[in-house]
Amino acid sequence: MFVPMSVSEMLELPSLQGSRVLVGQAGLSNLVKQLNVLEAPDLAPWLAPGTVLLTSYFALAGFDDSALDSFIEQMSKASVSAIIIKLDRLVSEAPRGFLHACDKYNMPVIAIDRDARYENIIMEALLPLVHHKASLLDRHYRMNVVLDQWRLEDHSLEQTLAYCADLVGHDLTIENIPNQQVLTTVMEPSDEYVLSEERQINDNFAGFAFDVQTMAHRGSRLQSSQRIVVPINLGTEPMCQLIVHSVTDQSEELVIALEHIARYLHIELLSQRNFDNLMYFNRNNLVDELLTNEELKPRNLEGILRVLGLGISPRYQVVQVTLLPASEENTGIAQIDGSADHDHHDVMRIRNYLKDVCANSVFHVARHRLAMIFNIPPGAKALTAQRFAKCLPDDLGPYVAGISDVGGLQDLRTLREQTQQIKDIQKTLKRYSKPMVYAELGILKLFDTPEAMGRIREYIPRSITAFHRKYPVLFDTAVTYLEQGRNTQRCAEELVVHPKTVQYRLGRIRELNLVDLDDSDETLQILFASRVLPRTSETISGGP
Repeated sequence: MFVPMSVSEMLELPSLQGSRVLVGQAGLSNLVKQLNVLEAPDLAPWLAPGTVLLTSYFALAGFDDSALDSFIEQMSKASVSAIIIKLDRLVSEAPRGFLHACDKYNMPVIAIDRDARYENIIMEALLPLVHHKASLLDRHYRMNVVLDQWRLEDHSLEQTLAYCADLVGHDLTIENIPNQQVLTTVMEPSDEYVLSEERQINDNFAGFAFDVQTMAHRGSRLQSSQRIVVPINLGTEPMCQLIVHSVTDQSEELVIALEHIARYLHIELLSQRNFDNLMYFNRNNLVDELLTNEELKPRNLEGILRVLGLGISPRYQVVQVTLLPASEENTGIAQIDGSADHDHHDVMRIRNYLKDVCANSVFHVARHRLAMIFNIPPGAKALTAQRFAKCLPDDLGPYVAGISDVGGLQDLRTLREQTQQIKDIQKTLKRYSKPMVYAELGILKLFDTPEAMGRIREYIPRSITAFHRKYPVLFDTAVTYLEQGRNTQRCAEELVVHPKTVQYRLGRIRELNLVDLDDSDETLQILFASRVLPRTSETISGGP
């Protein structure tokens, strides 16, 4: 591996024999990567790190000590490695202010006599650099050829990662792959965490950017290592990244290889994502056909099952879930379908949780809604509301969910309609985040349509309707009191009031003889009315 020469090594060149270091000995270890002739004092913006300047002092002749100090400070910030000054041409000795400024910033000043030729110094110093650049370009080309040849062959992403690991001589990891969290060549991942991180940009290779992380290993105060992290932008969150493990130095050869590998993986991952998306939408459409198309013939049904890989057990079940906006529990459900910006990520989380519970299943995902067809294997039990609720994420927001009865393949459309009916009832009753099974709906089936709601209202006693209309706060208190098992403390917590307020309101209900909360028939009436009346168009007014 080529290592650029230092300033002290440069002094051994034949063209610099007899030169003298005047000041700045502390900077003799600076690396030499470029040489430039100082003809004007405003060249700082065009200097590359590691530059050695050659000057006859003509451009600085009019500078006083303050201007010289400012100029050398700029050179130091530009990472100039040294200054070579030709004496006995314009100046017989280096000005004291110039030398003082260079020594202040650890800038080596090398004096050569008037007969030394700039071109000889430049040629001798740059020739190794030119050869090194040529070898890097050759490696750049060969790496491109190798990966292009690999691309022509049919390899999995796992095989490609292993091949790239062999090319760079380091274990590699890809994190946050779409539909796959981690892919790695590390046989035994260690328990480690990031101590520090530094972003580096290699301008030699089209501004190739990567992070160098210092890692600490848990349980060891002494053991640490470095790794390189290369971001791969797929337009997704979290960002995909390539990790190079156990890196001891960031050689130019390694950087070249990583730049090519990162670009290659970028193309591969994008291609994989596009293919996965195509298959995803195709599967989505096929599942939708099973659930909605009543014209499908048995032969077509069997073909769809083969493509989806769904089982052929004669027992099927359908589940539908709709996510609600976080504020929906308090504001009503008029805007649930279609207008809110729902989190598609949560829908995919639900899908992944359900896949673990119902392995033989297929899904249809549409924004904030999820439909699942579950093929129940022989001897397995149907999905229950309790089992369904347990498999969902704990931090999931409000939702409505319906679980159908068990039916055959030809019944899928009917099973889907059952789940839709359950969801409609849940919306009507504002019964959120409590999955229901169609067979267990019972009397709640009466709430499935607005027409049914209108008929049901005719069976509510006028006294209850008047109570609801004239005293809505007392009505709500009575319903909450009953729903909380006639517990005053829990009722107060639910209503966010003081327990004495609840006691006062219950007393008012008795005084006004609005309803007898100890009568089972009347409590049944008021609980039933509480589900129906708030969902009608009647205007509520009045107070206690």
